[in-house]
Amino acid sequence: MSSKLSISSLVLALLLLLLTSSNAAAQSLPQVQESKEEQQKAQQELERKALALLDTTLESAQMFRLVENRALVQATGADLLWTRDEKRARNLYRDSMAAIGDALNNVTDKAAGYDSSYWMLTELRRQTLQSIARRDPQFALDLLHSSRPAFASGENNAKNIRADEQELALEQSIAFQVSANDPKRAFQMAHESLEKGITYNLLGLLQRLEQKDPESATRLAVEVIKKLQTETPSRQREAGYVAQALMYEALQPQPGQAMLIANPEQVKEKPKPLKLDDQAMHDLADVIATMELNISGPDLVSHVMNLQPMMPELEKRVPERVAQLRKKVAEANKTMEPEVKEWMRTQQVVNNGTPEDMLEAASKASPEARNGLYIMAAMKFFEAGDSERARQVLSDNVSAPERDQLLVQIDRRLMSKAVEQGKVDEAKQVASRVRSKEARATELAYLAVSVAAKGDHKTALQLMNEAQNLVNRQPENQEQLNALLLIARAYTRIEPARAFDILEPIIDQANEMLAAAALLDKFGAGRVVGVMAGNIFKKGEMFLQPGFISPDQISNQYGKGVAALARADFDHTKALADRFQRNEARILARLLIAQSILSDHLVDRGMTDDGLPFIRNGRAIFIAN
Repeated sequence: MSSKLSISSLVLALLLLLLTSSNAAAQSLPQVQESKEEQQKAQQELERKALALLDTTLESAQMFRLVENRALVQATGADLLWTRDEKRARNLYRDSMAAIGDALNNVTDKAAGYDSSYWMLTELRRQTLQSIARRDPQFALDLLHSSRPAFASGENNAKNIRADEQELALEQSIAFQVSANDPKRAFQMAHESLEKGITYNLLGLLQRLEQKDPESATRLAVEVIKKLQTETPSRQREAGYVAQALMYEALQPQPGQAMLIANPEQVKEKPKPLKLDDQAMHDLADVIATMELNISGPDLVSHVMNLQPMMPELEKRVPERVAQLRKKVAEANKTMEPEVKEWMRTQQVVNNGTPEDMLEAASKASPEARNGLYIMAAMKFFEAGDSERARQVLSDNVSAPERDQLLVQIDRRLMSKAVEQGKVDEAKQVASRVRSKEARATELAYLAVSVAAKGDHKTALQLMNEAQNLVNRQPENQEQLNALLLIARAYTRIEPARAFDILEPIIDQANEMLAAAALLDKFGAGRVVGVMAGNIFKKGEMFLQPGFISPDQISNQYGKGVAALARADFDHTKALADRFQRNEARILARLLIAQSILSDHLVDRGMTDDGLPFIRNGRAIFIAN
């Protein structure tokens, strides 16, 4: 990570992390028990304010020059309004998708492919379609088809092929999204899309169906195998990996295997084997053998690496093909890089060996393989309860920064265990051995929140004061910013008013940096690297990054924290967001506040993610049973 503090990092971190804070004016918080009637009345008032804020935000967003920004706000607003005003929500979704589709058709090609606008719009379209699919799968499919980019034929035929593949991947990703709540409907959608082809998104769908509807999973797998038997040579590269993944799923499914899941959303349940009868297994084995024998070029080695573990099954199912396959494996081994051969040799030790076995293998391995073996050995020692040996292995053999990150993970788990056992001094001693001041401040803040959750406010406050004294109040790099924002977040659980003393100057600093960046951008004097685009500005307007506004992102990472802030004091929270001087940043912050209150994707509306009460107008509120 760069030591410099980039403008995009500062602004985006603030827009998200400041909203994981909580706001209360009082230094001490009297604990009260609200009745259900009081809670309901407070919730209704909060939603009224949030809806009013959303209305003004949607209206303000019409001033955006960038289609990407307007469409993002419209899509987010539609998701929040769906359960309250479905007709309006549908219209917002239609407007958003139509604007995205038109903008995609107007994107100018660059010499190296598509410019940043294309990828920004493509990602926004994908996220919006997934959001719609949660509400109405057929509506999502309709808008998928109506917003499909219309590319010219002839010399741009390659673009047409790529667009077709992207559309099919989107269609099958919608089926994956639907499978969470309606596996039967998801199966039907996948069944209908198979005529067009196969993408990696079918793998995640199959794994989820295995958990929710095994019969549908088996039916879909059989249909996929039949499709694989007729796949054209131009599509066999992807099809080959899909076939191998199906075989692994039937033999020994593993949660989170990289080759099995293309979709970033992982199936959380314990994996179950895919049920295929002997005929289906024979057909699948035959497909794999046929495809592997036709593979050549740069893909040969990776395919063979995946093929070798399933050779016993292929010998059983298609013995007549085994001699040819072994010849293919030998061919690949001749062209395989020494590092790859070594990696394959070490996998057996990693999968089946003891920590001592891994240490011995590491002492004989090349420098490239040695580091990973030492890390695996250390983790094995830690899992076995020998944390000191784990630390020793990492300290003696692994270089920074990877070593330091792993040591922090170990120490954080040790601190958590010590706090659970009531050994705060022991936990503090663990935190004190962290090397950098910023990292030590971060660990003290984590420790303080854990102690506060146990009811020891005095000790938690002492720990927070120690943490704050270690960090520069005017951050000069990313590490300092992360530490300072985490301290602010922790203060909201312990002494909320202190959090705003930290956050407000940082927003002022962000405003200064944004003003300078906008001026440089205006005269073309500099580029500021953004998250997805070459600049954080386009046509003088700041990009609103789609990844930072998706319901999944909010629900999984920020949802409860954002809700805690807005429920604490809605008006003060809005004032904090309005402290951003640029209209784009201010609108995004307002949208996040409305989303934290109105979204029906958030799981636990009452409590913070660490189990502490949320704060409202200077009082710690505990939910009545």
